[in-house]
Amino acid sequence: MSMRPEKLKMARGSLKVVKNNHAGGAPTVWFDFNPAKISTTAQAKWEQKAKPGSKAAPVPTFTGSEPQTMELELTLDEWSPNRLDTTVEEDIATLISWTRPAGATRTATKPSPPLVELKWGPTWFVSYVTSVKTTINMFDEDGHALRATVAVSLKELPKDGKGPNPTSGSRVGHQSHSVLAGDSLASVAQSYYDKPSYWRGIALANGIDDPRQLRPGSRLYLPPLTDVAALS
Repeated sequence: MSMRPEKLKMARGSLKVVKNNHAGGAPTVWFDFNPAKISTTAQAKWEQKAKPGSKAAPVPTFTGSEPQTMELELTLDEWSPNRLDTTVEEDIATLISWTRPAGATRTATKPSPPLVELKWGPTWFVSYVTSVKTTINMFDEDGHALRATVAVSLKELPKDGKGPNPTSGSRVGHQSHSVLAGDSLASVAQSYYDKPSYWRGIALANGIDDPRQLRPGSRLYLPPLTDVAALS
């Protein structure tokens, strides 16, 4: 019998992959304790070209905006009443994995990062993880992490990027997945839709009669979320 306290009923924050998850990787890291502070930075680019002999400062010209950045600090605690089935070490490993190219894009000419969104409070911008700094504050007798503070840095996906619209209600549109060794329709459905049962919709959309016969290197069409839910 678990000795953990009963889970609290409260609004939970999380970092959630909305596109390009690692094959088989966890799509969400839930917070044991919601962030006490979130820092965001927005910068504009202005150019001032001084004219020789001019006595007045030149009028600045707007040349564009920099992507927004976000800094948040997470506390992960093995004994938190909000902890689910993952361990602190597994959550740290997931966050670090998101700093690397997404599994399905590693063989592409331009590998892409997993795209994540902070699910806490208002609707935040879709971003990618630029750094993860971990400080482990408590270990068990075997040296495994029981409590850690993790500083996560995020950078906004440019508006003209190929990421999903966070307010569209559909995380997956007209995109595809390159099948890797060990993939199953259920694992692909879990990675892209958070619903392994949606494998049926993927199978129907791709005309797959035997879901056990996936060939590495083949491509799967991924219907929009509403369509795959209806097909399943």
